[in-house]
Amino acid sequence: MAALAAVPPSPAAADAPPSAVHLRYEARWGGLHAADFALSVTDLGESYRAGFRLQSRGIIGWFLRLRLESKSHGASASPVAPAQYRVDYTNRFRERTVTVDFDPATGEAVPTLRTQGASPDKDRETADKVPHADRFHVLDPLAAVIQALRNVRAYADGGDDRFVLKVYDGRRRFDLEGRVAGPEKRSIRRQVRVVYRLRLDPRPVSGFKDRHREKWNETAFDLFVSADRNLMLQIMPVGAGPVMNLVGECDRPCALDVD
Repeated sequence: MAALAAVPPSPAAADAPPSAVHLRYEARWGGLHAADFALSVTDLGESYRAGFRLQSRGIIGWFLRLRLESKSHGASASPVAPAQYRVDYTNRFRERTVTVDFDPATGEAVPTLRTQGASPDKDRETADKVPHADRFHVLDPLAAVIQALRNVRAYADGGDDRFVLKVYDGRRRFDLEGRVAGPEKRSIRRQVRVVYRLRLDPRPVSGFKDRHREKWNETAFDLFVSADRNLMLQIMPVGAGPVMNLVGECDRPCALDVD
């Protein structure tokens, strides 16, 4: 998933000073270094900005040459209200840019796709599988992560332990079913931390090829969120997949040391 988390912004007074968190993660699969990614979330009081960058590593990096960068900004309402989302995706075979504009008046998400390498008609066909009705009052993937972590914090304050978020990335529409548990102690990178466990189950709605729908239906992740700062410390797949750990915090967007 492309998608992953930092301290979420929350509604605040307009004159509150900006705050930001910049995190770096490492993904390992079967003990092999598979990818690095960096996440930044800035709380501007009434609005937020979020950014995510990923670079594949090792054998996977050599074969796929995957690079991904996404950005989201919008209103720090309750729930968050994205204004625009953009993702630039490059691998060995293609380049793709997807932009989604969110209409604050109607709640409609309007996508724009640009592809090089692969057949543009194939991409348009997939995008058109998302019915118009499925693109209203949705969150982009970064906004969904921000909102999911808000829900963890709300649970810690006595709120509900379950939620569903409607997510649209410009090509696919899916639901994120969340369930929160804890607090509990967990050893992460040889340090015992007090965490909340957030189970996220993505449920395909529209825009998915059949083989991709089957994979998504079998995918779930446990996010371990620190009880003290609401930081996502670790992501564990439920089943096979890469394990992702927080490995650093920076005073600005974290570098990935990409050549």
